[in-house]
Amino acid sequence: MAHMVERVILEDQETAAQRTGSLQRAGASLGVAAGKTVAKFHEAATLVAERAEKVKEEKPLQLLAVLGGLAAVAGFATRLWRVSRNA
Repeated sequence: MAHMVERVILEDQETAAQRTGSLQRAGASLGVAAGKTVAKFHEAATLVAERAEKVKEEKPLQLLAVLGGLAAVAGFATRLWRVSRNA
């Protein structure tokens, strides 16, 4: 009977070791995926910054016009929102 209990305990330890290994592999895989994602975001952010710098250098008046238009639209939308809340 004792050898059967010992065998069950050993099997449980092996199963636990397998689960631990699976978790470690999953953690490593997740780490690699996170690293790739961060690298892609960094690459995209660098590209956006380069394009913004190019637009700023080549078309400064158009950039100011777009920013002014966005500010006007935001102001108008805010005013409409405040009027509708107070009515």
